[in-house]
Amino acid sequence: DPLMLVGFGLMEILSARGISRPFDSRRDGFIIGEGSAMLVLSRERADATAAITGVGRSLDAHHLTAPDLEGDGAYRAMRAALTEAGAQGLGYIQAHGTSTALNDPIEIMAIRRALGPAAQHIPLASVKGALGHWVAGAGALGVLCGLEAVTRGVLLPPAGLEQPDSQCAMNHITQKAMHRDTHKALINAFAFGGANCSIVVERCP
Repeated sequence: DPLMLVGFGLMEILSARGISRPFDSRRDGFIIGEGSAMLVLSRERADATAAITGVGRSLDAHHLTAPDLEGDGAYRAMRAALTEAGAQGLGYIQAHGTSTALNDPIEIMAIRRALGPAAQHIPLASVKGALGHWVAGAGALGVLCGLEAVTRGVLLPPAGLEQPDSQCAMNHITQKAMHRDTHKALINAFAFGGANCSIVVERCP
């Protein structure tokens, strides 16, 4: 959408090089992606392969577009989801990871605060590096990546991440997909105005 591109351009958060590099030291913004994702939800587990076991939402209302510099809203959303689902056994984090100078380190700071020392050992990625930022569809796409991790054991890498920023040091998945038996995943989706949502998905027994 031209109006969207102009708005993001004026905010100087689009990549001038046309490359989205979440958590990379050379990141200079994101690229817009186009797509949609759909989830079929049921109140009963029946023959479901995975379940949403934790949901956390917060609204920090810090700024019209910028996140809270302390990452408090993101932290509260994650803590609520992890409190409901339990943090034990978490094996993957699908980060919001916009590839902007401000958002990436703030999200990592909030993840470390929410998970403590265990955060450094959990594989983490952001699909925006490969498919761009789907804006309104970004959250649903992130959930699909989390489901891929818990149902098939495939942890997708973020394209463009080659030189992790020291401020964003984590157990990043790089270059190629990681194959690991993963039971539980955390997915983050944060939006303008401080609207934050985190979801935990788990493989059904």
